[in-house]
This record gives sequence, structure tokens and C-alpha cells, in this order.
Amino acid sequence: MQVHPDLSRLAEPKSVTFIPSKLEDNPMLLEKDPGYRANLLALPLVERERLYGGNWKIVEAGGNNLNQWHDY
Repeated sequence: MQVHPDLSRLAEPKSVTFIPSKLEDNPMLLEKDPGYRANLLALPLVERERLYGGNWKIVEAGGNNLNQWHDY
């Protein structure tokens, strides 16, 4: 077996490519940890949207109470 050197020590990468995926794209993860989806759904709104929904454009905003219901 040929051993390859750790190339990350030689130079910084020129770019990084984000490859979007959903939890359903990794059935082995759900098989090994069936509670993982519930853990993601239990996160606060912004973190949940990022990690479960894949929405990396969402930002925390002052007074953002979208995770609370109000009777008006």
C-alpha cells in the first residue's frame, strides 16, 4: 500500500468548494444514529435552518422571535 503525504501541510488550498447535501443523502448516518434528525430539529431556529435545512444565508437578527408564537 502506497502512503501519500499530508498535502495540506505543503500549501494552503487555493479555493474551497461547498457541496450542498441533505440528511437524507447520508442514510448510513441515520442508520447508525436514528436520533440524529430529532437532535437537529431540536436546535434553535437559525442553527436548525443551517444544519438541517441547508440555509446558510439565514442570519440572527435583533428581536428575531420567529421561534415564538404570539396571540394578536
